[in-house]
Amino acid sequence: HEKTHIGAMISLRRAVGRGVAAAVRAPRQSTRSVGATRLLTAHSAPRDDLRSAPVNRVVGVAPPHSDTHTARALHTTPVHRSSADSEVPNLSFEDHLEIVSQHLDMLQRNNKFGQGLKKIRKDTDGKIVDRWNGAAAIYALSLAHCISPYGFTPDINSLQQYQEQQEKLCEKHEHGSDIFKFNRERLLVLAETAFGVTLPEESDVDLSTVRQVWGMLAMRMDTDEFEATVNKAFETLPSATGEEADAMKFQALQMAVLQLQSEVGDSFNMSGDDGFIKLQVAIMEQQTDDQIRYTASMAYHKAFGKFGLKLPGMGDN
Repeated sequence: HEKTHIGAMISLRRAVGRGVAAAVRAPRQSTRSVGATRLLTAHSAPRDDLRSAPVNRVVGVAPPHSDTHTARALHTTPVHRSSADSEVPNLSFEDHLEIVSQHLDMLQRNNKFGQGLKKIRKDTDGKIVDRWNGAAAIYALSLAHCISPYGFTPDINSLQQYQEQQEKLCEKHEHGSDIFKFNRERLLVLAETAFGVTLPEESDVDLSTVRQVWGMLAMRMDTDEFEATVNKAFETLPSATGEEADAMKFQALQMAVLQLQSEVGDSFNMSGDDGFIKLQVAIMEQQTDDQIRYTASMAYHKAFGKFGLKLPGMGDN
């Protein structure tokens, strides 16, 4: 099943490289997208520049293993930024509102992204952590496609920079809650389309719970048992060197963390496949919280150091 998902991701990335615009040409409105359009209309002014935006400048030109690295953004893994990072585009509230509206609509269409999510839903024999990893990659790849015309490069740094900018803007803007509604709706679509899991409109997993989850995860990631699990996974990897070897090791580490999250979820009444999806959605919703970001960053830095890996974006530093 893991090979199946990797193959699906490769096929998806190739399709994106050929131009997602052709695959998403005909929009379909649902009850969710209708509500999104109303919010967007209430805040957005006409955008002439969008008509000439470089729509095809998307993740198809990303480096190898970008699927794995991009998906990592949705698991609050830290990204080291150097002074060489390009200037972050300064988007308006209306820009952010339009992006989340486009992303919600894209996830609901019968394009390569939507088809990929539906394929994951049919794979009921696959492990839930593998299926979630595939869905998270599709979510991130489609978001990268949406932010690219606004000046963001299709890479992991840009995705996290975009998310951080959106969070800060929403905190200050009087209508910031509108974007938070979009964020929740996108995750509901992801859970329902890829896993058949229907979550409530309002989250019933509060910030305190997610902080406790990450506190427990950080402790479990620092145990001999976790180290042994990851090392055992490394032993099964194909022979490789350089970036390819690091990418495979990172994937193995990430899957071990996802498995830990599944186990930790049991302690918070989020057990089974449905409980795992509920927990992942909650983690994604709260990933910009300072305490969670710090806890996750320290846990991953320690883990990467222990296994001789470099955080994506660190280069030789």
